[in-house]
Amino acid sequence: MNPIRNLLLACFPILMLSSPAFGSIIVTFGTSSPNPLIAGSSGTIDVFAEASAGTETLDGFQLGVTISGPAGGLLFSAVQTEGQLAIGGATGYVFFGDSVAQNPPTAVGTVSGGGTIYSGYDAVFSSVLFPVPFSGAITLTTTPQLLYRLNLDAVTAGTYTIDAIAALPGNPSFFSDQYDPLGTGISFTSTPGSINVAAAVPEPGSMLFFGFVAVYAGARRWRKQRTSQRSCV
Repeated sequence: MNPIRNLLLACFPILMLSSPAFGSIIVTFGTSSPNPLIAGSSGTIDVFAEASAGTETLDGFQLGVTISGPAGGLLFSAVQTEGQLAIGGATGYVFFGDSVAQNPPTAVGTVSGGGTIYSGYDAVFSSVLFPVPFSGAITLTTTPQLLYRLNLDAVTAGTYTIDAIAALPGNPSFFSDQYDPLGTGISFTSTPGSINVAAAVPEPGSMLFFGFVAVYAGARRWRKQRTSQRSCV
């Protein structure tokens, strides 16, 4: 396992042991791409974070995301591309350009629960290297910024719910305070998202084939009826 990732994971329990939370973070979900997803295909969905009011200084997070609905019908892809790491701009990835996962490049999450749970984590790279005091942090505002761009595998049609959970039970999933080496836990709330998966539509070639079969079956039925009527005369 990557040593930077080991360091980050080892630090999380310590970083969560500090004083009560100040402020709050809201986790929201975008619309799936494509929308709706099509059974038998794949797509993505974005997860965002924003300060509930004012600003929050954010050094790291370890957030879980779950999918619920018809069993096995919509799953996180077993291999996540971590595509969010390369997205910059005002609403881009929260730690764009200063991410532990980019120094060196490494996965920032794992899939479990048969594909229904994604646990992701990251921190400001400069904070991990120089933790006393933290030399790096980002300021989260009321403008949503990207946490995850998650890969989805749509299996069967239906409506599914996606929601955020604390990856470490009993602890906030976000932490901050660039002047406190113990960190300060930030509470969060989640606004669940809804994902629709539509049934696959037969390709034009398949539709022509089924149409031919239907016409052929109808012709055979008509011929049988004609033959039966003649034999009765």
